[in-house]
Amino acid sequence: MKRQPKNNLKRILFLIWLPCLLLPVFLGGCAGSGAKSREDIEYGNPFYGHVRYLPENQAEKRLSEQDDKLTAEKMSAQQLERLGDGLLRKANAAGAYAKYEQSLAKEPGNTRVQVKMARAMILGRFYEDACKLLKTLIDHKPDSALAWEVMGIAYFEKGDYSQARSHFNKASSLDANRWQVYNYQGQIHDIENEHGLAAQAYRKAISVKPRYGILHNNLGVSYALAGRHEQAVKAFKRAVRFNYTQVKVFNNLGASLAALGRYNQAFEAFISGVGEARAYNNIGCMYMIGGNYEAAIQSFEKAIAITPKFYTVAYSNLKKAQRAIR
Repeated sequence: MKRQPKNNLKRILFLIWLPCLLLPVFLGGCAGSGAKSREDIEYGNPFYGHVRYLPENQAEKRLSEQDDKLTAEKMSAQQLERLGDGLLRKANAAGAYAKYEQSLAKEPGNTRVQVKMARAMILGRFYEDACKLLKTLIDHKPDSALAWEVMGIAYFEKGDYSQARSHFNKASSLDANRWQVYNYQGQIHDIENEHGLAAQAYRKAISVKPRYGILHNNLGVSYALAGRHEQAVKAFKRAVRFNYTQVKVFNNLGASLAALGRYNQAFEAFISGVGEARAYNNIGCMYMIGGNYEAAIQSFEKAIAITPKFYTVAYSNLKKAQRAIR
C-alpha cells in the first residue's frame, strides 16, 4: 500500500458519526487536516449511552419507566436512583443530578449514588466539581475501584490524559474486571499513537465482556489506525455480529475494506450504514484517497443522480475530483 494514501486515510477514517450532534464526515468532504485528536476517532463509550440496548439496561429502563408514574415524595431512594440512571442514559445531566440528590436525601452516604452524581457532573462538564466529590469518596474509601475509575473518566474528558491514566491504573489494580477502564486506556494509547498498547487494552476489556460490540469496534479502530486493516475488518464484523450496529461501525468497516482495495465490499458496508446515495459519496472519497479519480467522479455523479436536490456535498467532492484529474 502506498504510504501517502494510508496517511490520508488515517486523518478521516473514523470521524464518522456522532449521533444527533454531527453529520458524517464523508458528507462534509473527503479529507480533514491537522493533528489527530480523540475527537477524530469514533469510539463507543458505554458511559454515553451506547450500550442502552443491552438486556440489563433494558430491564433497568422498564423499572425507570414504572417509577416515572410516582411522585418524588412517594418514591424510595432506589426508585429515584433508577430515574437518575434513565436521565443519565439520555444525556440529561441536570435531571440526573437532581434525582441522585433526591435519592441521597433519603439515603445519605450511599457511595454508589454519589459516584453516579459525579458521572452526571462529568456529563455536564463540571469536571472540577466531580473530582472534588470523588476525592472525598476516595479519602473515605480508598479501595473503591469504581470511584477511581470515574475520576479517571473525569480527567479523560478534561483532556488530562496523564492523570486519567494514573487513576485508571489504580482502578484496575483494585479490580481486574474494570472493563471500562481498559476501554478508556485503549483510547488514551490511540490518542498518543501507541496503537499496539491500545489493542492490548481493548483485548483486556473484551476478555471481561466478550460480547460487547463497542469494544470490538474500538479494537478495530486501533488496528486500522496502525494500518492493520485485515484485522480491523475482522474486529468491525465481530462488532456487528454482537449487535453493535451504529452507523459508525459500518463506515469504519467500509473505510478499512477500501484501504484493502475491496471497494465493492466497502460500498456494501457503507450502504448498510448510510444508504445508497451517501454510500456512493463515501466510496467516491475512498477512490479519491487511493488516487483513482475517474472512479471517484463516477461515484459522486451517482450520488448526485440519486438525490440531486439535496446532495450538494457530493457535488463539491465531484468538483475536487475533477480538478485533481485535470
